[in-house]
Order: sequence, then structure tokens, then C-alpha cells
Amino acid sequence: MGKKNRRSNKNSSCTKRELPARKGKAVAMPASTLRDTVTKLFLSKNLDELSKLESQYQHLDSFSDDPYADAWIVHAFGTTVFNKHMQRNDSNDLDRSILYLERSKEIVKTLSADNQDSFLQCLCYGEMSLSLCYSFDGRDMEKAISSYRWILENCTRDYMQAEYHGLPNLMRNFNKFKRYDYAVEVSKELRHMLSRFTAPPEQFGVGFEIVEAYIGYGELLQAKSVLEGISPANKIVTIPYYEDLRGRAEFGLCNYGGAIHHFKVAICKSDNEVSDKFERALALKLGQALLMKNKDNEVEAFEIFQKELDRTVYPSDEREEMHFMMGIEYRKLKKWDKSIEYLQCLTSQADEAIAKTYLER
Repeated sequence: MGKKNRRSNKNSSCTKRELPARKGKAVAMPASTLRDTVTKLFLSKNLDELSKLESQYQHLDSFSDDPYADAWIVHAFGTTVFNKHMQRNDSNDLDRSILYLERSKEIVKTLSADNQDSFLQCLCYGEMSLSLCYSFDGRDMEKAISSYRWILENCTRDYMQAEYHGLPNLMRNFNKFKRYDYAVEVSKELRHMLSRFTAPPEQFGVGFEIVEAYIGYGELLQAKSVLEGISPANKIVTIPYYEDLRGRAEFGLCNYGGAIHHFKVAICKSDNEVSDKFERALALKLGQALLMKNKDNEVEAFEIFQKELDRTVYPSDEREEMHFMMGIEYRKLKKWDKSIEYLQCLTSQADEAIAKTYLER
């Protein structure tokens, strides 16, 4: 990875969108003053004042007759709005940030080669922000990974090292929306980067996310390898989550005895550390591991399922998912009537699920 020509930016095909309600070019202060003010606030990380300035000037078509200064101000406003979004989780901030950052890229394309070179670090930061914007709510994962790949091709490892905090967030977003292929792609660069630090990955709060990506993508031995480097004695490691990941890795490798052990430890250590949803998911995974290990565990497994079903609120998505899961597990055991009994409780997709049970009967 190293510095390459930015003008080959693979995101350049993005459709250009305009910020709303732009009415002209005139500004209340001279362009040079605006540029200097934005620069001072940006470098001092004064987001509140920058945000006020952005709100005051956001209606303008441009902020300076000098394209370089214009690109810089647009970039600064875009990253400021993005950082405000991270603070208050406002989707309007997300939209505006994307518009600013895409607009800054378009302006940079009009600059001379030398000016494009001097703007590279801003572009790298902007692409990282764009990758997080596009992946935050799952709106466009292709653009998110495209921005990330552009960074790898055009930005130095020193830059990536300085901005390492963006990669765990990007990987977390990909995991959240089950794009484990992209999460693994990011995790490989992240692991390489973290190897240059003296502390192991878990001390940066990313170890579990890396494991989650590998498990979701089916790279279970890699998941176990990362887990072996995470000490459960570390004060920031939450034991239930740690044991859950170990159980899921063993389950995926068909070591159901090992999976059962880890799920039971996770449940035992849960107490008030985890949410009801997570605790319920642990119990269901334990029940499924019991059935996979030995069908003679049917009674114990379905007692666990029924206990969790009784705890769920009616109606709810959780209850719907549990009816479906129990119907499927009974179908695997060739308990056709019990399978149909639970599948009939579904409010959607019941006919299709029941029909499949009848076909296998």
C-alpha cells in the first residue's frame, strides 16, 4: 500500500448531489477570512463553533473563488457535520456530511496535480468519513467498501496508523449489517496495523469485532486464533461475550461438546452484565448445540426453548423468531406434528414453512 494517483478515485462515478437551498455566492465575510477562520477552528477541533459557521453558510454555492480554498472549506464542513452526527446520531447530519464530502472530491478533481498532491491527506480523511457515513445505517455498503479500498491504494500506512480508530468503527458497521466479507477485508488491514503497536487488539476494543467478522464469514480457525490472543483476565473483556464467541466458533467447527461448555459458562457468568436479548440468544444457541451433539438431548433442549419463549412478550419479533426456530428444530427431528404446531403460530411466512414440513413428512 502506498501513495498513488488520486485522480483514479474509484468513487468518482458517484452521482453528484447538491446541498439543499443554495441561493448564491456572496458571503458575509471575505473568502480569505472565512478560510482562515475555518482553518483555525478545524485545527483546534472546535466543532461547536465550526458547526455554527457551517449552519450560517451552508446555503452558498461556493465559499471562495479559489478552488483549493473552496475544497478545503467544503471538506472541513463535511467532516465537522460528520463528527456532530457521531455525537447526536442525526440522519440529517449524515446526509449533509455525504453531500459536502462528495462535493469536496469533485472540486479537487479540478485542481492542478500539485494541489491535488497537497490535498491528499484531506482526501484520505474524507474517504474514511464517507466509508463510515455510507455504512453507518447500511445505506450503501458498496460505496463504503469502495472508499476504504481507495484509502488503501492512495494513502500511506502512516496515515492509516494515525487514523486507526476509523477502521474498528467501519468493521463494526459491516458486522452490524452482516457484510462479513467486507468486515474481514477491513479486519486484515486492522490486524496488520495493530501489530505495529505493542498492545494486543483487545486493548483497542476491536478484538471481539474481528472475531465476529471471522465467525460470520466462516473463517472459524482464524476466529479461534484471534480469541487465543485475548485474555479473559483483561479487565475490559466481558466474559459472557468472550465465551459466546468461543462457543460459536466451536459450534461452527462441529465441536458441539466444546460449544455447549462455552455457552453454559457464558450463561453462568451473565448476571446483570448483558441484555435480556443477548441472554436469550445464548440459551437458544445452547439448546441448538445440545440437539446437534445428540438427539437424545431433545427434552433438555426444548425445555430451554420453551422457557425462553415463555419469557418473551406477545406479540413480538423475538417470539416470532422463536416459534420459527422451534418449528424448524422439530422438523429436523422428524416430529412433524410438533413442527406444524409451532409454525402455525407464525404471523408471516407460515404457509411456506408449514408446506416444507409437509413435503419432508
